[in-house]
Amino acid sequence: EVHPSPMGYFLVQAPCRASLLKDYLIGEHGILVRDASNFHGLGNRFVRIAAQNNDLNKLLVSALQNMSDQYKCQ
Repeated sequence: EVHPSPMGYFLVQAPCRASLLKDYLIGEHGILVRDASNFHGLGNRFVRIAAQNNDLNKLLVSALQNMSDQYKCQ
Protein backbone atom coordinates (compact mmCIF):
# COMPACT_ATOMS: atom_id res chain seq x y z
CA GLU A 1 0.00 0.00 0.00
CA VAL A 2 1.49 3.33 -1.10
CA HIS A 3 0.59 6.49 0.80
CA PRO A 4 0.35 9.68 -1.30
CA SER A 5 3.02 12.32 -0.80
CA PRO A 6 3.70 15.82 -2.12
CA MET A 7 7.43 15.11 -1.70
CA GLY A 8 9.86 13.13 -3.83
CA TYR A 9 9.38 10.00 -1.76
CA PHE A 10 6.56 7.74 -0.67
CA LEU A 11 5.72 5.78 2.44
CA VAL A 12 4.88 2.21 1.61
CA GLN A 13 3.30 -0.30 3.93
CA ALA A 14 4.81 -3.61 2.87
CA PRO A 15 3.27 -7.05 3.29
CA CYS A 16 6.36 -8.07 5.30
CA ARG A 17 8.80 -6.57 7.79
CA ALA A 18 10.61 -3.50 6.47
CA SER A 19 13.98 -4.96 7.48
CA LEU A 20 13.34 -8.09 5.39
CA LEU A 21 12.29 -6.02 2.37
CA LYS A 22 15.27 -3.69 2.72
CA ASP A 23 17.76 -6.57 3.03
CA TYR A 24 16.29 -8.33 0.00
CA LEU A 25 16.25 -5.24 -2.22
CA ILE A 26 19.82 -4.19 -1.43
CA GLY A 27 21.24 -7.73 -1.46
CA GLU A 28 19.56 -9.03 -4.60
CA HIS A 29 19.02 -5.89 -6.69
CA GLY A 30 21.26 -3.13 -5.32
CA ILE A 31 18.20 -1.01 -4.49
CA LEU A 32 18.26 0.90 -1.22
CA VAL A 33 15.04 1.86 0.55
CA ARG A 34 14.72 3.51 3.94
CA ASP A 35 13.42 1.29 6.71
CA ALA A 36 10.82 3.60 8.26
CA SER A 37 9.76 1.29 11.05
CA ASN A 38 11.39 3.62 13.58
CA PHE A 39 9.43 6.67 12.39
CA HIS A 40 7.06 7.87 15.11
CA GLY A 41 3.65 6.27 14.74
CA LEU A 42 4.59 3.73 12.05
CA GLY A 43 4.83 -0.03 12.43
CA ASN A 44 7.52 -2.49 11.39
CA ARG A 45 6.17 -2.82 7.83
CA PHE A 46 6.85 0.72 6.56
CA VAL A 47 9.58 1.76 4.13
CA ARG A 48 10.29 5.07 2.44
CA ILE A 49 10.97 4.94 -1.27
CA ALA A 50 12.36 7.84 -3.28
CA ALA A 51 10.87 8.52 -6.71
CA GLN A 52 13.40 7.91 -9.47
CA ASN A 53 13.41 7.96 -13.24
CA ASN A 54 11.12 5.63 -15.20
CA ASP A 55 13.74 2.89 -15.72
CA LEU A 56 14.70 2.76 -12.03
CA ASN A 57 11.05 2.77 -10.97
CA LYS A 58 10.42 -0.21 -13.28
CA LEU A 59 13.43 -1.99 -11.76
CA LEU A 60 11.98 -1.47 -8.28
CA VAL A 61 8.56 -2.78 -9.31
CA SER A 62 10.18 -5.82 -10.93
CA ALA A 63 12.28 -6.48 -7.81
CA LEU A 64 9.17 -6.29 -5.62
CA GLN A 65 7.35 -8.73 -7.88
CA ASN A 66 10.32 -11.12 -7.76
CA MET A 67 10.37 -10.94 -3.97
CA SER A 68 6.69 -11.79 -3.72
CA ASP A 69 7.24 -14.77 -6.03
CA GLN A 70 10.33 -16.08 -4.15
CA TYR A 71 9.79 -15.30 -0.47
CA LYS A 72 7.07 -15.71 2.09
CA CYS A 73 6.67 -12.47 4.04
CA GLN A 74 6.51 -12.78 7.79
